[in-house]
Amino acid sequence: MGSSYDTTGSEAVTDSSAIYIDGCAIFKIESKVLGRLTLKYSAGSSNSTMYAWDMTANSNDGMCVLSNYTDFSADDEIKTISPSFILNKGRTYYVFASGSDVELYGMEFDPYVGETYTILSYEDDYLLNLPTSVSEASELGWTGGWGTVITAPDSLVIADNDDIYVVVEEAAIVIFECFYAGKGTFPNYIYFGSYAGRSGMEPIYSLSTYYRSGNAIFTTKPKVDGQITLMYNRGDNNSTAYVWDMTMNEGNGLCVMSNYTEVYEQSENKVHTPTFDVVAGHTYYILSSDNGVEFYNMGFVPYADNDTTEDEETGITSVAATEKSATNNNIYTIDGRLIGKSTTGLAKGLYIRNGKKFVIK
Repeated sequence: MGSSYDTTGSEAVTDSSAIYIDGCAIFKIESKVLGRLTLKYSAGSSNSTMYAWDMTANSNDGMCVLSNYTDFSADDEIKTISPSFILNKGRTYYVFASGSDVELYGMEFDPYVGETYTILSYEDDYLLNLPTSVSEASELGWTGGWGTVITAPDSLVIADNDDIYVVVEEAAIVIFECFYAGKGTFPNYIYFGSYAGRSGMEPIYSLSTYYRSGNAIFTTKPKVDGQITLMYNRGDNNSTAYVWDMTMNEGNGLCVMSNYTEVYEQSENKVHTPTFDVVAGHTYYILSSDNGVEFYNMGFVPYADNDTTEDEETGITSVAATEKSATNNNIYTIDGRLIGKSTTGLAKGLYIRNGKKFVIK
């Protein structure tokens, strides 16, 4: 899999033949229903970028919705990369890789109405560990509370450990009652939004340009290579979650994810969980179009916690961990999707059961 595209570009793709390299696959995908697509690939120890273009967006001029860049150091073990993004009903997408040496192992599609689209429960070890009530937040010195709402302090650090640093740049509203998909699952959410539009962004030179009072914009600085999953919902409204890698292109930045969801008739709302890879030492901005988005949490899995060595059973931390119990015998894919209890018929690969990895050969 590959193309003539380079690892740091995002020029408009108007014709797949213009970036075709002999023998390398470029995929054209036409989605008949709304759902989430996960790509499974590796470029070994080489730097690479996996791109997805929504060719229907911007009046058919197209928009880059995924630019998943990985930069492996000499000490990194070779990993299977698995970014995911939303496919919208009735749209056409191109999926291709930079260079010509990417191994694509498979794709997984979870329809929006399917049971596997999202399986989430609140976990204490997710990155956001906010107070669970206005009174608890008040005891920490947070001010401006009323009813189930309170305002977090400026520059609220939500994670700072050996693996990653995450801060909310400006004071954001925290609400202790979820109205959309997180209701009954998450104890609270951060008001997530900005002045960005839903159909593409100009380069970000200053976050203040996009800041909207009370809405969270995150700055993330991973200390190790790994993968981030966002968890949010905008109810019945269309929205886009953006991620900008501000270290790319000599500091001018690169939009690495533009996850647009166009919600249609549905039986229930679902938590959107796009996933993208991050490079140690890079700085990322995470923001949303419009306002009113319920941001429930984010998860981070270092590559070091995603060991793909066969026959080794060690504990693993999953971004989309779905069960606290370590003895329920549920089987999950490596990115946290529940697939049942039986190993019969499972494809070759790495799975998780009772908090431990195992391999189907």
